[in-house]
Amino acid sequence: MAHRNIYLKIVKIPGYNPVNPPTSMRHNYKRDCMRNDGHENGTIPDTEVNERMIDAITYREFYDSEFLIPKIDRLILADVNEPELDHIPGTVIYTYPGQYSGGDRLKIHVKNGDDVPHSFHIHGLEYGIDSDGSWPFGTQNTDPLLPGRSDEICPGDIWIYTYKVTNEMIGAWPFHDHYKNIDDSINRGLFGGLVVVPNITFMPPRVELQQSWLDYIAEKNASPSPTDRKSLYDISVYIDELAQLQNIQPETTPTNVIHAPVFIHFMTAMSDMHSKDMRIMLRDANGGPPFGSGDLNPNSSYSYTFLVAGIYDYHCFYHFGEMRGKIIVDDDLGVTNPDPIQISDFRFTPNSLSVKVHQTVTWQYRNGFGTNTHTVTPDGVGVARPTTCFNGRAFIGNSPTIEVSEGQTIRWYIFNMDLGMMWHNFHTHGMKFKKPLFKLGSTSQSNDDIAREDIKSIGPAESFIVETIAPKIIPDEYPVSEPNTPGSSPVAIKGEFLFHCHVEMHMMQGLVGMVRVKKTVWLTPE
Repeated sequence: MAHRNIYLKIVKIPGYNPVNPPTSMRHNYKRDCMRNDGHENGTIPDTEVNERMIDAITYREFYDSEFLIPKIDRLILADVNEPELDHIPGTVIYTYPGQYSGGDRLKIHVKNGDDVPHSFHIHGLEYGIDSDGSWPFGTQNTDPLLPGRSDEICPGDIWIYTYKVTNEMIGAWPFHDHYKNIDDSINRGLFGGLVVVPNITFMPPRVELQQSWLDYIAEKNASPSPTDRKSLYDISVYIDELAQLQNIQPETTPTNVIHAPVFIHFMTAMSDMHSKDMRIMLRDANGGPPFGSGDLNPNSSYSYTFLVAGIYDYHCFYHFGEMRGKIIVDDDLGVTNPDPIQISDFRFTPNSLSVKVHQTVTWQYRNGFGTNTHTVTPDGVGVARPTTCFNGRAFIGNSPTIEVSEGQTIRWYIFNMDLGMMWHNFHTHGMKFKKPLFKLGSTSQSNDDIAREDIKSIGPAESFIVETIAPKIIPDEYPVSEPNTPGSSPVAIKGEFLFHCHVEMHMMQGLVGMVRVKKTVWLTPE
């Protein structure tokens, strides 16, 4: 039976930063154009930028079975902020039933380029237990020349997962690591998406390589040989250079559908943060005990005596964005014998307290004030600051900015890869959702098919597809001149419409992007 081969390699991206991602473009990242707390001048301080840096990992797609020639397609073609190659997630795969000679099989070859085991698990498709990828319920390869397990791809090993794709599977489906502590790897970027569309007319435009290269790659995929590696490597270097060029990506026109896969997720070095020693490191200047609690559950407390004047910012290790506080130690402004700070789900009350030197502050977590585990953890103790992201980036100026024309269709593929306890939703400004035609099973759309909503909730690992129409910048009641009207001149204008999670604390923490609508109008001096 005919099938399509897809080659994914788990690759490391050292020093990845969701507010300053790696790029060779002259791009001004480190921005927060919404000017949130601490970013009042529109930029993110370098100290905070450094705290958000992690060593990321991702599934990167390759053209060849040697995993030498990476695909350089953007996740969102119209996203002007997207890095060229080191983007999170590493790929979104598009396919349709019967894509290759009537076959409906996908063979996804996954090679582990990391230093520890991982696996691959996909939602929505049909597969056998050898392609489930969930530790520890996988299968062992009996071929001694190809050792390994489907649920534990060791460093340097490859596992081939086989899936069936049919019309019943049309939709957007996430994939991710499922080897042990899956949140550790997902929160570092090891996830992606597969979109099944009805037929080729719904496929997005892709980067097209020279046909001679494609033929060469296909030939070597059919019979790879170590002697071919040098030639493949030369092509891979050239393609890597092409990735830096803007004009290598397909062009878009106002009539094109903009395909916009958007992943809601969390980025942090969770494996480091599980260490108690990493959470409690800030020692008093006079050699006192470290400031910072362990886990605090209901009916527990933590006390600390501040021996040196200064400002002590702290947070809950598990709920970094929601729970933050500050202790100001100052003999002139502070109090003595302060009342306890109350811990609840999800706040410190009060969240700012001034005390004199040598005063003891107590954090009290009483019964009936919550059920979650919390901590008192000092800021900047050597762990990556957690970041809520769209596609590996956070805050307007760094996060996706999708440039479109008025009336252009945006097809959103929304995935929630935040597997924690917090819920999210997706809201677009100036645009209402409608269901794509291929989800309706029809070729036309009536008003009854348009949802009367512009916000949709989404739980962990859920996904959905909606379409919106890019809104008008200037309402119809404000007339402008017709093109080339005598005495008029063309003026380029733009309108910037947000999309974001409407849980306010998430939006203020950077879970927000933008649709930039561009248009040329003709204006007269009057």
